Amino acid sequence: MIAAIFGGTFASYLILRAVMNTPVPIVVVTSGSMVPTIYEGDILFVQNVPGEDIIAGSHVNRTGDIIIYETQGVWPVPLQEPVVHRVIDKNWSSGKWWFRTQGDANYAPDGYWIPEEKVYGKVVGVIPKLGWVKLFLDRTNIAIPLLVILAAVLVLSIVWDAKHPEKEAESKEVPVKQSEEGHPSGLGPQAAAV
Repeated sequence: MIAAIFGGTFASYLILRAVMNTPVPIVVVTSGSMVPTIYEGDILFVQNVPGEDIIAGSHVNRTGDIIIYETQGVWPVPLQEPVVHRVIDKNWSSGKWWFRTQGDANYAPDGYWIPEEKVYGKVVGVIPKLGWVKLFLDRTNIAIPLLVILAAVLVLSIVWDAKHPEKEAESKEVPVKQSEEGHPSGLGPQAAAV
């Protein structure tokens, strides 16, 4: 049962990666840089699109696509998590698209242009606040201990069932209704003799 749940979850994630054409189809927002459009704890669905299809807009009017990109190799001090910001300008140079981004809550654009190969995709859907579960587990460092406890409970349950098979067999037995004469069929001695 547990294997089916984990397998189904992993398979769903792989299918989502293929359908959305990106290695990062789901992102949990970890900062408030996109408030009031996107809030910390929101879950975002990301779809890869060609650079020419990404629309630049205005930070003030909150128009233009919101993209998710990695900062490794772009920012001098890269972040561990991908960045979720709005495209405010784009430029074709050196055979590829470059994007200027800015968080809706930020006063200035990001300091570096982002090359299209660093873009995972654009936001195509939002589930508000559900990502707080992940943020809570990450920030409290409780995820690993919780998994260890759940694994221990599972192992103990398996060991208990292996050492006490009679308890499981007793719970699966169905009592047979007997007639007044004591015959299991309930039809009396004539039917039982046939």
